[in-house]
Amino acid sequence: MPASNSPSNEGLPAIANEVNSIAQEITVLIKLPKGNGSGVIIAKKENTYYVLTAEHVLRDQTNLEVKVVTPDGNSHIVKVSDNTVKKLSVDLAVLQFTSSENYQVATLANHDLEKKGGLVFVSGWVGSKPNEGKIIPLFTAGTLFEKQWGILQAKDPVRLTYGYGLVYTNVTEGGVSGGPILDSRGDVIGIHGRAEAEVVVEQAGYGRRTMNLGYSLGIPISTFLSLLTHTGIESGQLKIYNKQPLPLTDKEQNSIVKALLKLKQPTDNSDAVAWLNFGNQQWRLSNYEDALAAFDQAIRISPKLYEAWYARGLSLLSQEKYSEALDAFNKAIQASQESKKEFAPAWRGRGQALINLNRYKEALESFEKAIALKPEDLLVYIWQGTVLQTLGRYEDAIIAYDKAIGIKPHPLAYYNRGLVYGYLGRRQQAIADFKKVIEISPDYADAYISLGHEEYTSGNKNAALDYFNKAIQIAPYYAGGYFNRGIFRYYLEDKQQGINDLGKAIQLDPKNPYFYFRWGGIYYNEGDYQEAIRYYDKALKINPLIGEFYYSRGLANYKIENPKAALENFQQAVRLFTEQGKDFFSKQAQARIQEIQSFSSNVDLRNVATYQGNALNTTYKYPGHVTIKIAEIDFKSRKIKVQIEFTQGLNGEGLLEGVINSNNVADLSGIVGTLETAGFFDTKVKIEFIGNDKLKGVYTLEAGANNIAGRTQNGEFTATKVKEVSQDNSSKEGLNTQDAEVYLKRANARRSQGDYDGAITNYNEAIRLKANYAEAYFGRAIAFALAQKDEKQKAIEDFNTVLRLQPNSLDAYYYRGLVRADLKQYKEAIEDYTQVLRPQEFSGIGVKTELNPQTKVLIVTEIIKNSPAQRGGLKPGDQILAIDGKSTTGMNLEQAVQLIRGKVGTSVKLRAIHADKSAFNVSIIRAQIFDSKFAEVYYNRGLAYAKQGDKQRASEDFQKSAELYQQQDNKEMYKIVMDKVRELQK
Repeated sequence: MPASNSPSNEGLPAIANEVNSIAQEITVLIKLPKGNGSGVIIAKKENTYYVLTAEHVLRDQTNLEVKVVTPDGNSHIVKVSDNTVKKLSVDLAVLQFTSSENYQVATLANHDLEKKGGLVFVSGWVGSKPNEGKIIPLFTAGTLFEKQWGILQAKDPVRLTYGYGLVYTNVTEGGVSGGPILDSRGDVIGIHGRAEAEVVVEQAGYGRRTMNLGYSLGIPISTFLSLLTHTGIESGQLKIYNKQPLPLTDKEQNSIVKALLKLKQPTDNSDAVAWLNFGNQQWRLSNYEDALAAFDQAIRISPKLYEAWYARGLSLLSQEKYSEALDAFNKAIQASQESKKEFAPAWRGRGQALINLNRYKEALESFEKAIALKPEDLLVYIWQGTVLQTLGRYEDAIIAYDKAIGIKPHPLAYYNRGLVYGYLGRRQQAIADFKKVIEISPDYADAYISLGHEEYTSGNKNAALDYFNKAIQIAPYYAGGYFNRGIFRYYLEDKQQGINDLGKAIQLDPKNPYFYFRWGGIYYNEGDYQEAIRYYDKALKINPLIGEFYYSRGLANYKIENPKAALENFQQAVRLFTEQGKDFFSKQAQARIQEIQSFSSNVDLRNVATYQGNALNTTYKYPGHVTIKIAEIDFKSRKIKVQIEFTQGLNGEGLLEGVINSNNVADLSGIVGTLETAGFFDTKVKIEFIGNDKLKGVYTLEAGANNIAGRTQNGEFTATKVKEVSQDNSSKEGLNTQDAEVYLKRANARRSQGDYDGAITNYNEAIRLKANYAEAYFGRAIAFALAQKDEKQKAIEDFNTVLRLQPNSLDAYYYRGLVRADLKQYKEAIEDYTQVLRPQEFSGIGVKTELNPQTKVLIVTEIIKNSPAQRGGLKPGDQILAIDGKSTTGMNLEQAVQLIRGKVGTSVKLRAIHADKSAFNVSIIRAQIFDSKFAEVYYNRGLAYAKQGDKQRASEDFQKSAELYQQQDNKEMYKIVMDKVRELQK
């Protein structure tokens, strides 16, 4: 280790400086007859000190003398024996030495940092190198990976045995083994043991060497504590702290890492191994270009060094340069084979590169080779399962995930297996796997999302939304959480809220092509085919190698009667599906090509009879619509071809064929392809023609190995013949573009994605087509307020128009208040906020209700947290049968609400039924109710009062806001608001 890397307190960030000072006082050097290691003082009993180190540091040292060099420079001689060294069942050992001096004892951290990850430091002593003869201290910073994901980051997960469970980026060197891993408070969270490396044969002047090819590995302190009874140390002798340190921002963490690690570039005379290790250090710091240059230098010096080619591949993977990475891994494999060695990690890396190039069959071959070389590598089985899953080989994928779980239960293996179970309709097994994921890794947001989908599939709307909200609470900057909640809200709850969530997802992850793809699917399902194509184009611009994107764009082009473009799209889909080994999907795209060619030659679309009507998926209770086109009838043979399209939970279409019997009933069969994922169902439909202009029917969508829902679905429909639309330009848009709602939807979507100019253009068109269109004025006002240009006065004018058209619009008051505050019009802003809050402050029990539209029963839809209703035992989904002895049968919603509300301190008696049908009576005392969702309004009014110098009212609003944020369990906003309260008190 170069001397320039020796820790110095000068110029370090405050946190690093404090931890460095602690590390210097607790870290010891363990001098061996040959070489050295490190350790940390963890306990003291009278004059006996206990040093925790790695077991392999003291291995083979029995009956030999070692020296423990303490921070004061004194050496303490210890003869290694069963009395002085306690070796544990993992790579840990406790070494005892005696001294009358007073040395600092480390604080051990028994908290969740090892599960969640974060900034860590490593302290130790670097062993002397040949011809140098000196030992120098090491103190570096890096990132600890979250426990379960650290396994996946490791070059060789098999090495995470013998107690190893920590994976971190800190640069370490020989001699540091046994040194402490510390958190940002200076508490010891683990013991450093080793780095992922390959042993190198002796080279002139250097002796036995190692090449670093991955990260550093350590043993958690929690593992040591679980083995404490085998050490001779009593728990009372240890200093243990259970609270996790405060989290740091990425900026703070990066500044600390860079301040501590000043890398020394190898000299011109350095060998390939030195350049390889230097590249590994750069790679750990995410300096990928510098790492690549170092690996290239290593390869120039030693072209057959397969480890350098492998490291080059990893660096290129990190930069998403997949073709170049593939070439590097191929060269690593070739060089290793020429050296008469087989290097399994290179095969695994090759498979990862091929997956990202959508070359799934070749990827599968790579993973099979990696498994043959190293069958105990759980990660390869997970990758293998992922490829099999992508290819629709679900049962084989389950076998791969089973093998991974057999090696080590990992949340990713359970999660992926749960997805496959869902595809196959094995719902209970899917749910069990998702819950197992959460048991292992409670902050796994995708598991909550998948559970939300399962509840959604079962019709449990409230439970589904709770899971989606939980995912966002866990990962507030995870685009996938907003995206999935957005899809749910759009179709089943609130379209505008859904659009807001979907837009948020794109703002968080604007390079995710699937987000645009699903947006296109939404427009396609609503018949706005031109806008659908615009979104498919966006998806293809980001990733032009996805067959499903071309397939869906082909469907949309076909809808706007552009068969030439549709044909080109389907041909592209066939090419990509074939290259990627998706043979079944390729066949379906080929069937679309045959449809186009058949329609083009045999059928005049203007003369096709079209029926439209309502459909119901009776399996999942999804209402929707059906469109049926009689494409071809042979009256002699009574053969019929029908193009059928469902727009409901399935959102699929296909060409079916069959025969009409003498009772005018047609039995049809064929394939229905789903839009968003190009999954396909074997489909049977029975249609009964009623007179000349009506029909009704039933359908069955068969579950099979290649569909996406995995469960046989049944449904029914009725439809009426419709007049054909004229072939003008407006019909080719898919919807009538003279419809203001079309432009409103487009505008809302573009606004949610941050395209304010595009949104304003569409709002203008909506307002032109529909005078006094309050929703369009409101949307345009928001877009004006958010636009980069100074358009805030225009926003206020539009909000004024909204309030003229809709005087009770609380949203218009609130957002106008925000704009006025931004313009420093604080008095007017306060007036607007007060308009919003005035009707919200009422006395009641804190329950929201609605009348079931079918049964007319009063249903509890929401319980305000910490409200009298919650304390009284009411739950969402409860049916309220009577209020103060009055039956709710026949009541309208307003009458019921008036009976539930009343004066503060009075009681209301309810008779209700829980979801499990158990009836109960409850008396609840009314209280002042403040809906927690208005926490933001109180906060902003408090800001406005503070700007006016009214500290008392500002403090009152901040206190109320803090209380409501606390009810929401929004810790971040609660802290921000309480900071404002403290500022006012200064």
